[in-house]
Amino acid sequence: MANIYVFIIVYLLGQVFDVKGEVFIPRRSADSILHRSKRYNSGLLEEILQGNLERECIEESCTLEEAREIFENFEQTNKFWNQYVDGDQCQSNLCLNNGSCEDGINSYTCWCTSGFKGKNCEIDVSKMCSYENGGCGQFCNNDLVQGSICSCVHGYKLAEDAKSCEPEVPYPCGKVIRHSLDTNTNVASATLENNKEIVPIVNKDTRIVGGHDSFPGEIPWQVHLISNNFKCGFCGGSIINENWVVTAAHCLRPNENITVVVGEFETEKEEGTEKYHDVINVIKFPKYNASENKYNHDIALLQLKPPIEFNDYALPICLADSAFTEDVLMKSGTATVSGWGRLASGGPQPYKLQKVELPYVERTQCMSSSKVMVHHNMFCSGVREGSKDACQGDSGGPHATNFNGIWFLTGIVSWGEGCAAEGKYGVYTKVSRYYKWINHVTRGFPAHHLK
Repeated sequence: MANIYVFIIVYLLGQVFDVKGEVFIPRRSADSILHRSKRYNSGLLEEILQGNLERECIEESCTLEEAREIFENFEQTNKFWNQYVDGDQCQSNLCLNNGSCEDGINSYTCWCTSGFKGKNCEIDVSKMCSYENGGCGQFCNNDLVQGSICSCVHGYKLAEDAKSCEPEVPYPCGKVIRHSLDTNTNVASATLENNKEIVPIVNKDTRIVGGHDSFPGEIPWQVHLISNNFKCGFCGGSIINENWVVTAAHCLRPNENITVVVGEFETEKEEGTEKYHDVINVIKFPKYNASENKYNHDIALLQLKPPIEFNDYALPICLADSAFTEDVLMKSGTATVSGWGRLASGGPQPYKLQKVELPYVERTQCMSSSKVMVHHNMFCSGVREGSKDACQGDSGGPHATNFNGIWFLTGIVSWGEGCAAEGKYGVYTKVSRYYKWINHVTRGFPAHHLK
């Protein structure tokens, strides 16, 4: 009975005071109590209120402008924003070899330690071709995995170290068997100005000035061109293979009957090492035009009969592509020029094969030394003091560069203003510009084109 009375009393009180039992209140009323203001685009107070990273960018989504107002620092804002937008790209340790990672939007940047490069610092610079030729004995090709891959010129193969090259034929190109050229020769006391690299030059119908006698077999690729019409020597050349010799195009006169002598050393006596070959085909570079310019594209190939039998006194010089020739060989400092040319301008010709070591000349220095146009397929070599040069009679002969004991043909004696004149250099045909043409002719010449 008592419980009924209690219920009735509670009910009556509820009716009298109209008590509501709702849990939620209207939104407008709630907003007046629980109001959180945003800084971005919120009016004058936006520039006064202190930014709050947790409130504005973590509890809510913020814009780049809001983040910038919070950090008030460009670098810190970008660092935060790059991770905030798409996560941290650097979490997976993408940078190798102790490189540091910087996050970006849908990207990352690796800052490599010294000696490494690449997107992920994966490339060891010390193994690339640009650094000491990648450690290769001859040719070097860059490789993203190994850093570099070495290879060898025809007639050589890679040694077990996969770096150096060793002969695989009895008489490989560029390897002197009888004597080594004197690599300790003081280059005409020629100190390169401002440590600039120097490049080769020669003289009209050039010859060696300021050089000295070579040794028999020391320059076994050197040949002597003999005019059967006039019974005298007139130019030089270089053995490319058993069938072909390369020389200067300006040496070759129309209808000239030529004999090529290989194994020659002293022209005034027979030494038993000389071999004589008829020229059965003359091929000048297709763009050579003596009527326009006697020395532009100054290169020609002579086909011989019978083929040369290689020996200690007659073997080919090596050829390399333009990349190796220009990036490695022509930056090595000096080269050797040889021939039976005059010992001075208008002077006597020597009996013994002469040689001279000459520095390469920087191109702008080369061009400024002459009023005559030095084309891109030419280069200069010599000393400014004028003590060493090629001279009349040396034309067509080799400008050879030694690399790791192997000799490569870098130039052909072409022209010059006087012989060893002060302030002048010898000008040479840049063989690297004709590498593909030489290979095409000497290794795959169509039989129906032969005379």
